[in-house]
Amino acid sequence: MDLDDRNRIGQRISGITLITNFVLSLGKIFAGIIGKSSAMVADGFHSLSDMVSTIAVMIGLKLSSKPQDETHPYGHEKLESVTAKFLAVILFFTALFIGYGAIGKIILVEFTKPGLIALYAAIISILVKEWMYRYTVKGARRIESSAMLADAWHHRSDALSSIGALIGIVGA
Repeated sequence: MDLDDRNRIGQRISGITLITNFVLSLGKIFAGIIGKSSAMVADGFHSLSDMVSTIAVMIGLKLSSKPQDETHPYGHEKLESVTAKFLAVILFFTALFIGYGAIGKIILVEFTKPGLIALYAAIISILVKEWMYRYTVKGARRIESSAMLADAWHHRSDALSSIGALIGIVGA
């Protein structure tokens, strides 16, 4: 597969997940506000911030698809590895942020009974994020993209985060 095809496929997959993430984020924020679930609102803003990682993948794919030149006689493909490492750092800090927020809520014993809409939003989020993971993994393997594979795992971590929100909503 040539670099242009690889970039085109990667951009299409990333574009679809970017739009899906945006719509899902707005839905979660709306459901969290209406359903009085701070966990769902936080999960919605977290999903909104995930768009940064997908945009980074899109930029990395675009830059790594550039052909060889005088200053890069072996091409620009290593830029994709840099993007994958950047996503690993984002995942690490995301995990820290989620853990910190969860511990803060446990210590402060914040309690509000969320509405049913928050429960439905959490379930939809888990299903959509798992679909995004599988869709992105399939594309990443097809074009052999480490950056897209890292983004796929970011989608999976978001599904797990939404499971945490679902447990919190059900437990309240």
